[in-house]
Amino acid sequence: MSVLSEHSTGHRFDFLTALKRALLSALIAFGLFSLLIGIRTDTGPTGALVLTGRPALLAIIVGLVFAGALVRELILGDRGITQIRFDFTVADSCHGAEGTEWLAFWMYRKPWQKTVEVDFIESKYGPGPGLSTNLAGSGHQVVTFDPETSPWTGSIEATFSGTGDAVEVKVGNSHDSEVATATLAADDGYFFVLDTATGANVADCTITISNLEAKGTVASETIPGNCAGLIRSIP
Repeated sequence: MSVLSEHSTGHRFDFLTALKRALLSALIAFGLFSLLIGIRTDTGPTGALVLTGRPALLAIIVGLVFAGALVRELILGDRGITQIRFDFTVADSCHGAEGTEWLAFWMYRKPWQKTVEVDFIESKYGPGPGLSTNLAGSGHQVVTFDPETSPWTGSIEATFSGTGDAVEVKVGNSHDSEVATATLAADDGYFFVLDTATGANVADCTITISNLEAKGTVASETIPGNCAGLIRSIP
């Protein structure tokens, strides 16, 4: 994952506030897990309780909480991220004449509502039975691939403009010239979600998101660089 900053100084979407919240989350995690994870208890050869420290594991857990808290602070629009781009590949086993499995790569914020959801790609549930840009039923949605079209692969580019309760989002794809549009009712607190349906009928259905880039006024330190978690398969 890479983040391209248009402004290295000045307008940085309250990065210090996001950092303080992430540090607070990490501190809480340290307090909760310092005994549960940071210390291991065993029974010694004489039957006495032996305590063994696990600082490395504790540091990893606290670090993950810190990074996750920063991800949850993404701001879209003129105050933050103005463009998101990524490549995607969906395995052929996920769709076809026998039906389509559900999967999605999207963003939203809490509390959830339709006007704060951006489904960059979603299958089965949307304006069509195949793969679509489904903006929670809002605005103009776009069907990208039919179920029997193969392969489901390409790139998505989304742009965000505006602030507050009026952020305009436009989502295009490399397959055709169609552009999905909607207005988001908030600009802050967004995070990425990668979903695949549990209990699906296809064991080898996979979705891969790669080359994820974010561009805007947001400081590069606010998005962790590890995208390894954006490869998921249906059990």
